[in-house]
Amino acid sequence: MNWLHNNGIEDSNIINYGDSIICSTNIINVEKLLDVTFIPIDLTNKPIYITNNNYKIPDDLTNIIEFIEGVSKGYPYYK
Repeated sequence: MNWLHNNGIEDSNIINYGDSIICSTNIINVEKLLDVTFIPIDLTNKPIYITNNNYKIPDDLTNIIEFIEGVSKGYPYYK
């Protein structure tokens, strides 16, 4: 949880289910948190974003975090 807190995600935006965590934040925080860059794709009237690179998890968390859903290279993120 410190990793999330240290990157601007407040407790009110984190739900811990024990085996998974759901959090919400803005794109700027996600880019910083996961070392990705989102690119807007204008296909509809609703903003869609994709990343041009795969996300990165800090080395000390790779044994805890198996994957991050919704953020991967070329996978659309709906704002």
